[in-house]
Amino acid sequence: MSKKEKIVIRRDDDLVDIDDELEVAMQALDGANQRIVNLLSTMEPIKPVPELAAEGEDAAPGASAESEQQTPEAN
Repeated sequence: MSKKEKIVIRRDDDLVDIDDELEVAMQALDGANQRIVNLLSTMEPIKPVPELAAEGEDAAPGASAESEQQTPEAN
């Protein structure tokens, strides 16, 4: 039988270095997220699109185009 080789596991500081790099990356992401939150808080909220008005009224752009499409079908 062949002789079994003893396996030596070396634990170097790679995991510590990776953990440090991840911590720096997370801090950078947290900073970016905070800047985005600050920017969004200064912006005006988007106004909701008004619903289509009753027939004959043009409350929203495109409402007349939709009513024109329906008119030929009704005839």
